[in-house]
Amino acid sequence: MVMMSKGIVLFALNNERVDYFDLATFCALQAKKHLKLPVTIVTDRNTYDRKQEYFDVYDKVIPIDINYKHKSEKRFQNGFYDSVLVNYRNNARYQIYDLTPYDQTLVIDV
Repeated sequence: MVMMSKGIVLFALNNERVDYFDLATFCALQAKKHLKLPVTIVTDRNTYDRKQEYFDVYDKVIPIDINYKHKSEKRFQNGFYDSVLVNYRNNARYQIYDLTPYDQTLVIDV
């Protein structure tokens, strides 16, 4: 009987308004506590260079190159009266099959 590895992959691609890596770190801690699964984070190289002190939370950290010329703006609501258009970077998720270190993967966009 072959054992299949199971784990969680979080995509955290920061923009100018939201630090998705920080949100992912909280998510990773909760997932490890409650689901008892290893957690990998996929993040852009700029975030990778700035957040290395948090890498011990993750079982694996994967930096990727992002095409910053690709723009997809979404309205970010931060309360009832505060909203702004920000770049939404989700153009790397299609790479999950190549990036995941697990046989069975729960993918979470942070």
